Amino acid sequence: MNDKNFKINLCKDLGSLGDVFIVLLNANSKDYINSVLESLKFITDKGMGGVYLTSARPYGYMTKHFERYDIDTTNLFFIDTISCMAGKSPGEHGKCVFIENPSALEEVGMWVNSLMERIEMKNKILIIDSLSTMQIYNDIGTLTKFSQQLINRLRLRDESGIFTTIDTEIHEGLHNTLASLCDKTIKV
Repeated sequence: MNDKNFKINLCKDLGSLGDVFIVLLNANSKDYINSVLESLKFITDKGMGGVYLTSARPYGYMTKHFERYDIDTTNLFFIDTISCMAGKSPGEHGKCVFIENPSALEEVGMWVNSLMERIEMKNKILIIDSLSTMQIYNDIGTLTKFSQQLINRLRLRDESGIFTTIDTEIHEGLHNTLASLCDKTIKV
């Protein structure tokens, strides 16, 4: 895929959604990280702030990508559910909360609420990177209920969300449920 066309098409899809939206971003494994970073770049450039939940790559690793993409993280908080499995101590450290593992969904949900309340912006967003990884650590029924709860919380608070998946690695039932609850599915 041509990088320029990829970025233009993704930004066009995101730009067509208005101020408050919930999107299922379904990418192939080759373009996955670029699609997540381009989406994050688009929303931060649009003036949105919020919470970035990572279960795919450690926060420290992702910050290097944020810098390379010139992503302004001033109005973002982070939840990292993977670093503690590699030895990082759990807890809040600066702008990031480290949670023991991706199966601690109740704790993740509490931190999402707490951090979203700290954002002092009108347009807030939750980015989940990625449900494909989270399904490795959680049964599908539990992850589906968790995702539905998050989507309902976002809607009740007029907040946006981007739920990311890798197209060949997401459970069909989870994908179908999310697609029916989201305003749009963007396939990259």
